[in-house]
Amino acid sequence: MKQHGFGRNRPWTVEEKSASVVRVRLVQDEGTRAQYPYDYDADYVVAALGRGVEVRLIVQNTGSRPVPLSPGWHPYFRCPAARKAEVSGDPTGFGADKLGDDREFDFGLVPPSTGRTQFRIPELGRVNIGFSPTMRHMQFWSLPGKDFICLEPFYGPNDTINTGRRLDVLAGHHEELWMRIELEE
Repeated sequence: MKQHGFGRNRPWTVEEKSASVVRVRLVQDEGTRAQYPYDYDADYVVAALGRGVEVRLIVQNTGSRPVPLSPGWHPYFRCPAARKAEVSGDPTGFGADKLGDDREFDFGLVPPSTGRTQFRIPELGRVNIGFSPTMRHMQFWSLPGKDFICLEPFYGPNDTINTGRRLDVLAGHHEELWMRIELEE
């Protein structure tokens, strides 16, 4: 399977929508089964919060064998290219010496075990990110000359789905993973 999987390039069916919530479902077909031959239902829920957003991925195993997962999110935050080195945060090992606009940066850290972290991004302010405590990795990425930074909580580093460190959804069970992003005033 290619990096980032296949779900982001597939059509999802709207199951529910309101002024503050949308729930979509990934419908299996020949294309998805060719890449990922497992029986599952995958729902994605996006809910507006007062000063942010919450997303949930719910995967139900509808088959008889484990469904392997290694999910994650890639939220982009606007950050002036010239001010990337000013981004600050609280994960262990995070430092402005790793950031800048002179090169692409792409590095990972172990997120806090609480599943909550906080960053200060120039011109945006304090950003609180909460996520399922089972998310064991946080990646930081950006490209030179681009006005963004990605702060990405996910289950494991590249290729985790092909290792014993992946998350297996057992037959008849489901897994629900979430991320919440909120801005402070």
